[in-house]
Amino acid sequence: DWKDNDGWLDTNISVCKWHGITCNGDALVGEIELRDNNVDCQIPADLFYLSHLDQLDLSGNHDVTIDFSSLDVDRTAPLTKLFFADANIDSLKGLDLLFAESLTALGAAGNRINGDFPQQILALSSLQLLDLGYNFLSGEIPDDLTRLTNLKKLFLSHNLFTGPIPS
Repeated sequence: DWKDNDGWLDTNISVCKWHGITCNGDALVGEIELRDNNVDCQIPADLFYLSHLDQLDLSGNHDVTIDFSSLDVDRTAPLTKLFFADANIDSLKGLDLLFAESLTALGAAGNRINGDFPQQILALSSLQLLDLGYNFLSGEIPDDLTRLTNLKKLFLSHNLFTGPIPS
C-alpha cells in the first residue's frame, strides 16, 4: 500500500492534482515525484511514454522494477532527471538507448547494480550528475568516463572499484 495515493485513479480529479504529480502550464504531466512512498510494482511502460515527462523520482521505494530494455525508444519521453535510489534495481540495460541526449541527472545509488561499470552510462552525453554509490560495481572505472564533459558531480563510493580514477 502506498503511503500517499491521494487522487490516483480517481476519474473525478484532474491528474494534475494527484499526489506526486506536477503538471506544466498546458496541464500535461511534467514531473512525477513518489519518493519514499512505498510503491512496490513493475513500473508500467506507459509512464515513460508521457510525452512531456521531464523528471521521475521513485527513490526509496524498495521493490520497484523498471525494465528499460523493454521500452519503445520512439515513444519514450526525453527525461532529463531520473532518480531511483534505494529502489532495488539491478540493471541499467537499455537506459542509453532511451535517454542518450536528454538525461542530465541519474540517481541510482543503493541498488543491486553489479559487475563492471555500466557501459550504458558512457552514452549519456548530457549527464551532469551521476550517483551510482552503494551498489555492487567492481573492476576499474573506465577512462571513457572522461568523455562525459558535462559531468559536474560524480558519486561512486561504496562500490568495489579497483585501480586509478580517470583524470
